[in-house]
Amino acid sequence: MLGDENSAIVYFTNDPGIFFPADMRAVSAVNFIDGKIARWIDYWDANHIGSANLEGWRHPQEEFPADFGESHVGEIASARIRQVASSLNQALTAEDATAAAALFAPDATFVDLPGHVRVTGPRHIQSFLAAARGALPYLGHTVQVRHVLGADAGGGYEWTATGALSHGINVLKLDEQGLITSFESMWDGSQADHETLLAIAKAAIER
Repeated sequence: MLGDENSAIVYFTNDPGIFFPADMRAVSAVNFIDGKIARWIDYWDANHIGSANLEGWRHPQEEFPADFGESHVGEIASARIRQVASSLNQALTAEDATAAAALFAPDATFVDLPGHVRVTGPRHIQSFLAAARGALPYLGHTVQVRHVLGADAGGGYEWTATGALSHGINVLKLDEQGLITSFESMWDGSQADHETLLAIAKAAIER
């Protein structure tokens, strides 16, 4: 878990058989009011479940609400995590790989979970983001921050975008200077075609 008594990002796994024949691994955005859960939103990659196991479960994209309850709880994350999330999303929205990489600590890791990609260090993060333009759903001019969660040491932000890959969550761990030491993104990879997933993988090749 990353966050505090106001909001947090929670990782969890449902064993096979709870929802699907395969295990389900999720990253969740959780908000608290007066010590009780006021909002809980799960993000997971349906490709990990397997398309055959999703028959009858998937709702049409147009049935998803425009608001995931963030207006009910408000923006209560710490000032530091909100500033870092805003700066990172601003750089990613502008497709400015150099500005984005400058927000990361020297040994930082950048992980895209649906793309099965892990890169390390600002130089490699910069080259990956530059090469992944048009493939990563949280990289481009239509991406907006939906809601920020967490405390000074870490948390993250939910994001929205236009098109089929319309929402996801980015998880951030920070050092004492506010630099990002770890980034992980979770979104529904089943909404991406094979060419997009291959483009993400190819973008991680070091040159």
